[in-house]
Amino acid sequence: MSALSNCILEMARSDTASHVPTKHSAFDFDKWTRRTQRVLDVVFSRRNADTAVVTIHLRANLTTRSKPRLALRMGWHHLLFLHWPIEVAQLQKLVPDELEIDTFDGAAYIGLIPFSMTRVRPRMLPHLPFAPRLYENFHETNVRTYVRHRATGERGVWFFSLDAASLPAVVAARSWFHLPYFWSKMNLKVSSKGNVRNIEYSSRRLWPSPKNSGCHIRAIVDLSRTPQLAAPNSLEHFLVERYLLFSHDGANLYRGRVSHKPYRLLSARLEMWEENLIAAANIEYSKCAPHVLYAFEARVEAFAARKTF
Repeated sequence: MSALSNCILEMARSDTASHVPTKHSAFDFDKWTRRTQRVLDVVFSRRNADTAVVTIHLRANLTTRSKPRLALRMGWHHLLFLHWPIEVAQLQKLVPDELEIDTFDGAAYIGLIPFSMTRVRPRMLPHLPFAPRLYENFHETNVRTYVRHRATGERGVWFFSLDAASLPAVVAARSWFHLPYFWSKMNLKVSSKGNVRNIEYSSRRLWPSPKNSGCHIRAIVDLSRTPQLAAPNSLEHFLVERYLLFSHDGANLYRGRVSHKPYRLLSARLEMWEENLIAAANIEYSKCAPHVLYAFEARVEAFAARKTF
């Protein structure tokens, strides 16, 4: 059995044990976290999983040679889209040569997007009793910008980091999909009163470095307004409607696809925000008030990545 398999089995045993208290002991999350971090550092010591690239684009099916294979189904909920304008030159040096930074009216954008995931289920895998705790339901926050493929002109998303509160999902994505996932402790609070919805996200990175990076965001959404589709050629459409997925393993560029109905969006107002996830990706930006959008949910299908030709 491989070191990675042993890691996953040990993780599952530890998680199960954490939900079965005994008379003589109490679960120590910090101790379990430190032990798991050490195991992960050993398993990934010879891997270079931090150089992954992921992009999403509307026209994935136009450039694939055969029908893509369904890999995952999932739900995305309470999505907050925070974006700031940023200089193109700063981002261009951080993406692969095959891609160039995409812009809207001459401006590049850096995004911070927290959301919650439910019923994340790989294709052909049945529901398992421990699945909701391990990998089906968890929160995620990603840092991303927008790119264009130089050869094909396809527009997409480049992820600098994806923080998730599911260790199995992080291990799988880093190992098999070459994505820059990070294991984090995350919380979400949602409350509604009348036509006002309050949303609060917080996260703290656990593994790998830079540890303790995170965010704390409180937003207010006015539910009296009707959610709207992003208008074509608008900034909102540029920022959120992206459906093609690319990844890079250090040698080859891969293409996948996600599919869901277009987001129905509401504007949102931030009560407060603190974050250092963007700085953890070696990006500096002007911390002015961001452009903020909210989407209640999306039902998503994700398709397997394939090598580009």
